[in-house]
Amino acid sequence: MKTLMIAGLAVAAVFLSTEAHASSWTCYRVVDGKGDGGFVKVDAASESEAIIKAIAMYKDMGKRVDTADCRRN
Repeated sequence: MKTLMIAGLAVAAVFLSTEAHASSWTCYRVVDGKGDGGFVKVDAASESEAIIKAIAMYKDMGKRVDTADCRRN
């Protein structure tokens, strides 16, 4: 029983720590080296993760995108 409680607490700690590190980011797409508007908001733990998520969102919307520029809110 004690082992089960410790395992449960460990799992809870992992979920809480990942949520605590996620931040809101505002990103815009970059095409041919120029900002092309169309801001999106993503939740990510780092700027690189925010860029990956933003690019995926733009592609899902059918928008052309080379990369994204993201700023933490």
